[in-house]
Amino acid sequence: MVSYGKRLAYVKRFEAASPGPSEDKHSLETGDLLGGQPKVLKTSTYLLDVVTWATDGRLLFGYRNDPASERVDTGIWSLRVNQESGEPEGKEVQLSTGAGRLCGLSVSRDGKRLVLWRENLSPTVFLTEIDAKTHSLSRPRRLTLDENSNIVADWTPDSQAVLFFSNRNGTYKIFRQRIDQVVPEVLVERHSLFQPRVSPNGKEILYLTGYNPQTPAQPVSVMAAPLAGGPSRVVLQMPFIETFQCLRNPSKLCVLATPKGLFSFDPEDGKVQPLYDLQAPVVFNWMVSPDGEQLALVYAGSKHKITFVTLRNNGRREVELPESLGIGLDWMPDSKGFLLTGWSTNGAPVVIGLEPDGQHQVLLEGDRAVQYWYAIPSPDGRHAALQVVTRENNVWMVENF
Repeated sequence: MVSYGKRLAYVKRFEAASPGPSEDKHSLETGDLLGGQPKVLKTSTYLLDVVTWATDGRLLFGYRNDPASERVDTGIWSLRVNQESGEPEGKEVQLSTGAGRLCGLSVSRDGKRLVLWRENLSPTVFLTEIDAKTHSLSRPRRLTLDENSNIVADWTPDSQAVLFFSNRNGTYKIFRQRIDQVVPEVLVERHSLFQPRVSPNGKEILYLTGYNPQTPAQPVSVMAAPLAGGPSRVVLQMPFIETFQCLRNPSKLCVLATPKGLFSFDPEDGKVQPLYDLQAPVVFNWMVSPDGEQLALVYAGSKHKITFVTLRNNGRREVELPESLGIGLDWMPDSKGFLLTGWSTNGAPVVIGLEPDGQHQVLLEGDRAVQYWYAIPSPDGRHAALQVVTRENNVWMVENF
């Protein structure tokens, strides 16, 4: 909240009321310091919770540079506000653009300088070798050499290439990059594309598309494209799909998650069947074993505990770890162990190996300046694709704004 003249400016957050992967809306509002009804100036999922007054009465706020683009770069906009009525005077004006998320604004007392704080996340794909005897991980080497955000998702069936998706020019693309190459190739390009997975038979890439933060209840499509190249086809459409995974041969099924539970589906005909109820308590993360026999669950608020469910009889057991769990939860290809990402007791990012009997060990520890999001083992169990994320924070100054 920031005040100027007779009015207080603030950004109100509305958590998504609809289930599914919807984005929160924000509203830019002002209120009279003496009381009365607030005045709503703008409401959008593209609005950031960053606002300040200029000394000349303009209201400065953060907003997406280009809402039509899928990049989340944000810029500074201004709007002159009548101090008596709270009504806008004139049109919104874009003052600056830039790469990354805008996190803070401040105007100097003399009104001549504007200081802004930007944050940039840089997800990069690394490779590490898995020791066949000790299961320890070798020192990671960087696979994706460009400066774009590259999100690793899966391996090709021959364990010779990694699949990742990236938004480099406003539209997402699925890339394939061999572990012995430095330049990836584009396999699929499509608006609002995310989470590519290899089909159980290894012949297609499945992915999600169609999510719109403005209308989160509209159906999301599961698409399939030949791994060898060719046009995509629609597998199924369903609202509120949050994520999905595919099992491995001899299984023919994939599994998707909605707020109501897990559902299995056949990527050949798109038929959907209920698999497991997730409605209570809230699940933060899940993963079905490649053979389809077990389900691993991490409940919201449980930073150290994994619950295993045997799907054929609903048998349950829990494993508690001293390390804090992150978002990486990936079964080994033989369904007999895990690679987990998280943080050690001293705050360092780690990859944890978890055995079926509950024994676990830290396989890799990194520098505190980075995060480990995922550690996805290759189908042959010899490598892991490691998602390493660095966070850059920079302060900029603008004059004559």
